[in-house]
Amino acid sequence: MKYKKILFVIPKVQASYAAKLDPHLGVAYLTAVLEKKGIEVEIFDFALDYQFSDLVNKVNGFKPDLIGITLFSFDFVNSYKLIDKIKSSGIPLVAGGVHVSSTKEDVLKKTNVDYALYGEAENSILELCEGKELENIKGLIYRQDEEIITNPPAQLIHDLNEIPFPAWEKFELEKYTYPQEGRLQIATSRGCPYNCVYCAVKLSMGLGFRPRSPENVVGEIEHWYKKDYTFFEFVDDCFTLDINRAKQICDLIIQKGLNIKWNCANGIRADRVDEELLIKMKKAGCEFVADGLETGSEKILRRIKKGIT
Repeated sequence: MKYKKILFVIPKVQASYAAKLDPHLGVAYLTAVLEKKGIEVEIFDFALDYQFSDLVNKVNGFKPDLIGITLFSFDFVNSYKLIDKIKSSGIPLVAGGVHVSSTKEDVLKKTNVDYALYGEAENSILELCEGKELENIKGLIYRQDEEIITNPPAQLIHDLNEIPFPAWEKFELEKYTYPQEGRLQIATSRGCPYNCVYCAVKLSMGLGFRPRSPENVVGEIEHWYKKDYTFFEFVDDCFTLDINRAKQICDLIIQKGLNIKWNCANGIRADRVDEELLIKMKKAGCEFVADGLETGSEKILRRIKKGIT
């Protein structure tokens, strides 16, 4: 194992919606995958009102041999400055997140980061830690002498049931607004088969729709329900794409007597529901759903390739 101890750093984004509401779902998944392989992981989130001096203390105490930083396109300039400050520690640094998936090698051109991972990173970061040859790690961007090398994309993970549940327990949950209220995020699927021109999901999650089984989804809900979490925010890109699967999830929640509330605030397509599903969603505890209504113009709908009238 090349890297045995990883510290994930989450920058504070200067945007009102990105306050300390939720812990980071992507980092929670990466943490779960790495810990399953025996790699020690700690998480440092600047959203919790920490200062850079607190990060220095964390690094000195934990002594990671790799630091991972997740990047948002919001406020990326300040995140780039943070990268250069962290690099002064001399510890190897790997960047990931949707900003890397969107801009790729530009991150290495504009910062001193050692590696970057684009797309789904669970397998890529594990291979990096295991010491696989850099040229053979798909989804990796790295430096070779003075040249920046972008490897082919990693294969999408098709059986999401194989990925362990997000490692929420590694976060300081008591310091986030929503977990304090017994609320967590859940992703029951990844990806979307549509090709709307304004959406960047295809860059990070691909065009395929990859669902978790209803049993796996409700198993995660039940796990946290037993720990007194009773509200779940479904953050899928297209939760109801498979209408029958969505109905089965609702049926299982009802059958197991899980007294929860949940929403689809991330949005669903208006053409991927029927009356039976909406009734089941209501009975299963769904209290809010957003529809993606980008425009009322047929002309613009065609231009943005929404695939809807």
